[in-house]
Amino acid sequence: MKAKLILFFMVFLCAINAALGVSHYYEINLIYNDSKITYEYVIVSLLQADEQIGNLPGSYSAEIVSSENTVLNTTSFRIPLQILYDNFDENGTAIGGGEITKNYTTWIIILPYFENAKEINIYDSNGTKKLTIDVSMYSKNITTTAEEAKPATAENITGKPAITSEKDRFNRIVAVIIISAIVIIAAIIIIKPRKKENE
Repeated sequence: MKAKLILFFMVFLCAINAALGVSHYYEINLIYNDSKITYEYVIVSLLQADEQIGNLPGSYSAEIVSSENTVLNTTSFRIPLQILYDNFDENGTAIGGGEITKNYTTWIIILPYFENAKEINIYDSNGTKKLTIDVSMYSKNITTTAEEAKPATAENITGKPAITSEKDRFNRIVAVIIISAIVIIAAIIIIKPRKKENE
């Protein structure tokens, strides 16, 4: 009986985490090639409540713009172009080193997700716009077709979870309430006979 009670509470806790303990973020794979910035893909992923992610701070910035053309968020990041190296003699002793600046690299930046985002603008250290990424297909207040919502380089290849709507979130909360009621009733049913046995 005790094992059943523990199992019910485990299901209950998992349901709460699934319904309330997640949020979303944009994951963007950027490409730097001789000062030109492009991107390979954009996906929207689930962020668990206890998960911590971020970018290396730097002089570049990403600006998230809403469908009403208001700035929702600005995030700074650094492009990893510098490589540090050491020189060693035949005995393995360090005799010098330096830094190499690459002309090409790819890397991933993480940005917070917004339901009404229209685009993401990338700026260099001089404030010059280098790239605009259309993210309206991931917006909850813009209707898109199934094909538009699943670009070949994003959700359907990476297997990342799709965006959850407010209706889905409400349904999850209702499910948590129902599961809570079931757990409480089950606990009462399991514990009550044991009390009678002790009497």
